[in-house]
Amino acid sequence: MAEPKDGYIPPSIQHAMDQQLQRMPANLQKYQSGNTYIPSGAAKSMANYMEKTMPAHMQQYVSQYMKQKVTAGLNSLDPGTPRPVQSRSPVAPNLLRRDHSGPGEQFTVNIPDKAHSNGTLSFSPQYSSDHHSQQSASSAPPPVVASTDSGQTGNHNPYAFIFEEKKKPKKSLMPSGNSKSQRIIFIVMGLVILLLLTVLIMGVLGSKGATDKVELEGVAAQEQEVIRIAGIGTDQATDATTKNLAATTASSLSSNQTVLLAALKKNNIKLGNRELAARKNPATDDALNQAAQASNFDQAFTQEMNNELTSLQTNVQKAYNNNTSSRSLSAALSQTYQTVTALLPSTH
Repeated sequence: MAEPKDGYIPPSIQHAMDQQLQRMPANLQKYQSGNTYIPSGAAKSMANYMEKTMPAHMQQYVSQYMKQKVTAGLNSLDPGTPRPVQSRSPVAPNLLRRDHSGPGEQFTVNIPDKAHSNGTLSFSPQYSSDHHSQQSASSAPPPVVASTDSGQTGNHNPYAFIFEEKKKPKKSLMPSGNSKSQRIIFIVMGLVILLLLTVLIMGVLGSKGATDKVELEGVAAQEQEVIRIAGIGTDQATDATTKNLAATTASSLSSNQTVLLAALKKNNIKLGNRELAARKNPATDDALNQAAQASNFDQAFTQEMNNELTSLQTNVQKAYNNNTSSRSLSAALSQTYQTVTALLPSTH
């Protein structure tokens, strides 16, 4: 990578390389200040790091940049040695201008008349650099003191507004102003929103509780209907197996119903005879009576009991899944489910 011939590093690139130098590995960070002696091995490692991490258009300045850092570190060992000065950007002379022949000396161009012109232009120094510096120092006007807006005199920078950041007002959740009415309105709105959320949550929980209550009441009423049908089978069945099925079903479900009703009462769900008889189906009685007249009661009863127990098993499972928060209800429903499951194989 070619280095700049004049050793000049633009300020923007100088600043970017200084920032990149601060990100180098921990073992090289102690040489960042540039006023510390940098061993040759460390300087080489720093240069390799800069060449690998800097963009392509900046890599040509890495070598010159590291020379400046090493020189600054060596000069720091001897405070009497002057520090190197950053060279300015080279400016090529403008050959088209004839008003300056060199630094600090200005010339005037004398254009002769056509009659005396010999085809050349002559010039003579107007004033030397020393004379110009003395004259300018003596004839310089006094500095103008700008007046401020308040009428007092002082230093005023007309470009200060460029560097001054405009302070943006901070936004606040509270209403602006010190009006108590505005604050009261804000508090009332917050309370209204909180109340609406509370009502919404309570409505959701209330609707779920109402659904659960209806579901539990339905299980208890259906269990009561199965017990009633089992009692019909006990009275009218002629086959010993059918009579045994009816008696076992009535006895087992009656015990479970006592536990379930106690658990419902513990959870503020009280059922009377009217609620328990809600699932009574007169069509079942008609079908069993017709089967008895046709001398087919035992078969019709067994089929009806199988359908009722299967339906009860499904509804108990649903109620158990939706009411697991109450231990007493969960235990009662689990016991009922196990009893119904044990009765089902006997109906096949």
